[in-house]
Amino acid sequence: MDACSTIIYTGMGLAGGRNTILVRSCNAIIVIGGRIGTMNEFSVAYAAEIPIGLLKGSGGMADKIEELERDVMKGEYPTPIILETDPKKLVEKMLELLKQEKH
Repeated sequence: MDACSTIIYTGMGLAGGRNTILVRSCNAIIVIGGRIGTMNEFSVAYAAEIPIGLLKGSGGMADKIEELERDVMKGEYPTPIILETDPKKLVEKMLELLKQEKH
C-alpha cells in the first residue's frame, strides 16, 4: 500500500474500459513491455496529451510504439514522449517534465 498514493477500483476487469479511467487519472504514464492493453493505455494517454515515458529495450509494445507514433500517428497530438533505455533515467526525466509542466 505504501507504493500507491491512490487506488482506483473500477470493478471492470481487464477489458472493461478501466484503462481509460486509470490513464485519465494519471499525470503521466511509463510504458514497459506490454501487449494490447498497454497499447490501449498508450493510445488513451496519447490522445489526452498525458506525458508518456517509453522504456526502450523492454520488449512488447514499448519497443513498437516509437515506430507506430512516427509512421501511423505522425505526431497528431503534441503529447510529450520520452524515450530512454535506463529505467532510473526515464523516471528522472519524467519527473523533471512534470515539474516543468506545473510552472
